[in-house]
Amino acid sequence: MSGTNHSSQLRSYFKLGTRLHFERDDWTFLWICLRPSIRPILIASMLLTITSFAHFINLWVIAKLIGSIIPSGNYERVVWLGLLLLLVRLSIGALNIQFRRKLNESIGHALMSMRIEVMDRILRGFGLSRTLRDVRMTQSRLVNETSRLQDALMSIFGLSFPAVIFVFALFILIGWISPQLMFMLLVAFPFFLFMVRISAGYLHRRVVARNHSENQYHAHVSMIFHYLEHIRIRMTERLELQSFSRRLEALKKSESDLTVGFTVYELTNSIFNTTLFVIVILFGARQVMNGGMELQLMVVLFFAMNLLHTYSGTLLTGYSKLLNMSESLKQLRVLPADLGADDPWHGTTVMPESDSYSFDKVSFAYHDKQILHDLQFSIEPGSCVALVGRNGAGKTTLVHLLMGLLRPDAGSIRYGGIALSDIDFAAYRRSIGYVAQKPQLMPGTVRSNLVYGLGNVSDEEIDNAIRLAMAEDVVAGLPQGVDTLIGDDGARLSGGERQRLVIAAALLGRPRLLVMDEPTNHLDTQAIRRFIGNMKALVQPPTILLVTHNREMLAMADRIFVLRDGHLSEMASGDLYELREEDASEGRM
Repeated sequence: MSGTNHSSQLRSYFKLGTRLHFERDDWTFLWICLRPSIRPILIASMLLTITSFAHFINLWVIAKLIGSIIPSGNYERVVWLGLLLLLVRLSIGALNIQFRRKLNESIGHALMSMRIEVMDRILRGFGLSRTLRDVRMTQSRLVNETSRLQDALMSIFGLSFPAVIFVFALFILIGWISPQLMFMLLVAFPFFLFMVRISAGYLHRRVVARNHSENQYHAHVSMIFHYLEHIRIRMTERLELQSFSRRLEALKKSESDLTVGFTVYELTNSIFNTTLFVIVILFGARQVMNGGMELQLMVVLFFAMNLLHTYSGTLLTGYSKLLNMSESLKQLRVLPADLGADDPWHGTTVMPESDSYSFDKVSFAYHDKQILHDLQFSIEPGSCVALVGRNGAGKTTLVHLLMGLLRPDAGSIRYGGIALSDIDFAAYRRSIGYVAQKPQLMPGTVRSNLVYGLGNVSDEEIDNAIRLAMAEDVVAGLPQGVDTLIGDDGARLSGGERQRLVIAAALLGRPRLLVMDEPTNHLDTQAIRRFIGNMKALVQPPTILLVTHNREMLAMADRIFVLRDGHLSEMASGDLYELREEDASEGRM
């Protein structure tokens, strides 16, 4: 199957509906994940199964020793058999290492497509209104659940599957030695399965609780480090320590409960195996005493039951891993639904060179709260438009809709008369430059931030963008210029310096639309006026959307849109004073 078809099938099983039990959908989802690598996985698992049959060589040697070699007094043959066993075990050990390495590589490769698909959906569709806690929980789930899934698959294919085949072979051997004993084991087996089912359900509930507590704990620790400075400023260290202690206590309790669950589960196995062992000893001894079984077969049966005990323990461990895997599959399969991730638009229509942006009766709601109602407006190419409204009016939502980061619940958004669902969406996204209210920079140098995602960019283009963004002084004051390391999120720069560099990065992409969210947070009005003048002086000036409460900046706009209670209206520049008076109690005018 081609990589494209596999990716499509995998994507279709990221259900956006209700969570299901570990039934057909979970198994199908797992099959789609494993299908590209199922052949090497099964080959490695079968090879590991074959190596487990080396135990039968041990049983054959034991039978030979007791049946003929020891009674004959030939000590030299005992030495040779011992050397043979050592050589076999060394060879099997070396093969096991190679086969397990191959199995791990194959499973890792199979899960890679799933990890990529989940991350792709996070990058494309992670709700922009999500809280930091949602982000941290998603990060924890993605890392932890994929690791647990890989660990479970390694256990199932590397240990449990070979154990199933080997236990089946052991039952055949036991049946050959003593059909009566085999019958007794088969009678006891349903009782054993009943006990396992009860103890497994007890264990599964504790596995789910532990995984949930662990994810919450990791997410909270990550959030504390992210907000560390804010916590110190607000003097809430004690409060956060108490919250951390509560999550730690919950994790500790879930770990303790899980330990009890595993103990009950393993006790079930121990009781069953001990019962079987006693049955074999009593039955075998009676058979030997009555002359119905040779001594060497009794000893072989004894060692075979020890192997059965060991491998049945492996099967029980594998079943517990299966419980872990079922929970991990559920978490990963419904993760995109929890994120509210949408499939990307797949339009192919080429974008017009320069055209207007328009909203046609666009509405949007977040959960049950209606944010925007029937917005109807257009923005002409090359114009400078301002958007104003009180905090929480929906300005950021409108901008995210315009950029294609959110989808409208009703109506359509168009560029040049072409709906965003039909247009070449990747090209549309690249045509928009965005300067956020809180400018973000990636770890690295000034240069790496400026050219991030743009491919090959010449020094001349970089210098020109820096000049248009009025960031020459910023770069000139750095030790290595554009090759200076600026730290995480530009920690070594001031807010104004970060904003100028973000503007330069946006201009390097030659945007058709430049969105600036509250630019006066870090730049003064005169600087913004100069910048807009620089933009309008270009041969092909970009359309500029200013999201602002600053009255002087509103005066620079060709058109002003006011967003109030989810409805949009246009206001003439001459009415700025009235706007200021009207919104004085609601915004920051």
